[in-house]
Amino acid sequence: MFDATSGASPFGFMRAGCAGDREAVGFTARYQTFGLHEFLDELDEYVGALPLPLLTELLSRVVITPEEIHDYVQFDPNRYRRNRVRLRAHYEALVLCWRPDQISPIHDHGESNCAVAVISGEAVEIGFAWTADGQLRVVSSQRLCAGSITAAAGPDLHQVANWSHPQRDLVTLHIYSPPLMRMETYPESKVLRVPATRVKGLVSFSARGHRQQAG
Repeated sequence: MFDATSGASPFGFMRAGCAGDREAVGFTARYQTFGLHEFLDELDEYVGALPLPLLTELLSRVVITPEEIHDYVQFDPNRYRRNRVRLRAHYEALVLCWRPDQISPIHDHGESNCAVAVISGEAVEIGFAWTADGQLRVVSSQRLCAGSITAAAGPDLHQVANWSHPQRDLVTLHIYSPPLMRMETYPESKVLRVPATRVKGLVSFSARGHRQQAG
């Protein structure tokens, strides 16, 4: 289990520096902004699978209020919980709720593109790739603060966790296009341990809050 006091992950490296910080709760908008349901209404206008650049660009303009997601913020004490907001033929929107130390399996997204926005709390995303001998290797790690956006194509492998310190709940918005009908999960026993210096984007922080390179 993740040790919140040391910052160490199950793969033997420190948590990464926070990526994609934005000025406040919600998302910094350079163009027209959307509320959650306005954003989903905009997605309704499209036909067919939505490409990742479009998903992330639109998602970056969403400003979500607590009132909009109140009905979808539902937690499970035993595992992270998926709460569906809207389902259409070409996309699915869910709010995922994570208690401290809850973690997804290592997984892909089948034939779906996936864009994720952190609504509140702080997520850790770990990226993986296959080695030539059929093992998984950690290739990236990043902290995602409120307002951050991350995206993955169907074959991309990652894992998401709520390893916040101090501990707090995590709420994320996930858009899958087309809807996530099939995905593969992978056991942590297949992960090849590597030195922290070989993990892209991996940083830690000193007790005074100074950013340091791993290793």
